[in-house]
Order: sequence, then structure tokens, then C-alpha cells
Amino acid sequence: MTNAMKIQQRIQGMDVEIWVENINPARAAYLLRKNTNNRSLKAPNIVRMMRDMNAQHWQFNGDTIRIATDGELLDGQNRLTACARSGQDFTALMITGLDKRVKATIDSGSKRTIGDRLMMAGVPNANATAAAINYLWQIAHGVFGLVPTASEALDVLAAHPQITTSVTKGLTARSSGMKTKISAIHYIAAYTGHPQAADDYVAVWASGVPCFIGDPVHLLRERILKTRNTPFALLPNHQMRLACHAMNLFIARKPTTVLKHPEKMRIPGWTIEDLLHPTTLRAVG
Repeated sequence: MTNAMKIQQRIQGMDVEIWVENINPARAAYLLRKNTNNRSLKAPNIVRMMRDMNAQHWQFNGDTIRIATDGELLDGQNRLTACARSGQDFTALMITGLDKRVKATIDSGSKRTIGDRLMMAGVPNANATAAAINYLWQIAHGVFGLVPTASEALDVLAAHPQITTSVTKGLTARSSGMKTKISAIHYIAAYTGHPQAADDYVAVWASGVPCFIGDPVHLLRERILKTRNTPFALLPNHQMRLACHAMNLFIARKPTTVLKHPEKMRIPGWTIEDLLHPTTLRAVG
């Protein structure tokens, strides 16, 4: 544990101390002993933080570990838990001497999303691109709802910058709930060597005109549009699995009259290795 010089100041009747500290797992475990009256741990957030810490992606950004006058931990339980479980140090701004009542004001602002980060970086269609990156991540892992950390999302964008082109095309689709899913699948199809099929896939969603008799993409499109806002509407995870399945059939030019739910959400040729370490960056026209 390495501490910089502490700043002591009286603010609104509180005698606070502020410093920067390198927190190791033992120190994190010690601080967590005083985590006696906090909200529930956010397990998915902890897992994402652990991934960043283990990959050495964690960045010092001034976020604070807040501690009350009696030593109670007021803020930072998820970061400290990630540190203790991952076995990795991290650096944080520390502040002690706070009145316990300030806990009610912590995290009351709007959380910065990955879309916000991309917008500040000048990425076009930032929120849609962030959503499409999430789907690239989920399809590679085969798990719907799995979300990358901000650092992981930026790594994916750096590895696959042409996802923005796919997003521009995917936004032309008629079904609003499918636009970013379609964008991700368009990119994957082009990446795996099927750029024409990728464009045709988007065209079917945009126009409603099938490419061939028994077109599985058209079949899915019509099903989603007709059952929208009804008890028979597909859940988002079912939409994603069927959209990938329809694309696989579409590439193979296999006609169908019934789309059955596949066991797995996958597109051949798109793996975790392709997601993070593409060997070839194919053009997405």
C-alpha cells in the first residue's frame, strides 16, 4: 500500500482527509469489514471489474472510496470486492471523515454509458454503435445479455472499426427493436466472408421484400412486425437467437416455412478470438 500526501480540510462541518492510495487485496478485504449498511453487491458489475483488473485495463479516473468518521465504508464496495476476488491491486482516491448521512446523495447522478463514451470520442451513431458492440460480444460468447466493460467495448471498436458502417446500414431496418441486432449480424456476415449476403440481409429488413422463396429473414421480419405489442411478441433473447439462425440459413440459401429456436446463439466463423484478435480485417462495404 502506497499513500501520497494527505490533504486535511474542514468542509461543511466535516474534518475530511483525502489522498491517493494503491489498494491491494488485503487492504480491500480490510475495508470491506466495515461495509455494514450498504446496498446489495452488483455481481455482474463485479465480474466486469475483475475482467478489467485482470487484463490490466483498470484506469485511475478519480473515482473515490468514501469512508465515514467511524470507519464505515460508504462507497466503493463493488470495486473493493473485485480487487479482493481478482487478487489485483488498483489505485483510488480515498476520502475519510464523512458524515454517514451523505450516503443518501452518493451515485445520485446519471451514470456515463458506453454510448456516452463513444459520443465523446466522436463515433457516429454512438449509442447504436455501443449496442451493436454489445451484440458482437454476446454472439461471440454465445450468451445473450453479457455486457463488455467500457475498456472491452473500446477494444472491440479498435479491432473492428468498420462496425460503424454496419450500424449505418442497420439503422435503415424497419423494426426499431432489431436495428442494432441487425447491425451486428451484418458486420459478422461481412467479416466472415459474406459481404453480399450481409447487404442483402439488411435490404430484406429494410424493404420487406424477400430475396428468394422461403427467405428465413423475411419470415422472421414479418413475424416480429405482426406480433409486436401483442402477447405473442418475441422476447429480445429469442429475437437475437432467431436473427442469427435466420442469417445462417440465409447465407446457405436454405428456404424455410418455420423458424425453430436454435439451441445456441452463434454464427460460424465468429468466435471470441475473432472478436478480440481478428487476424484479417475484411472490408465492410
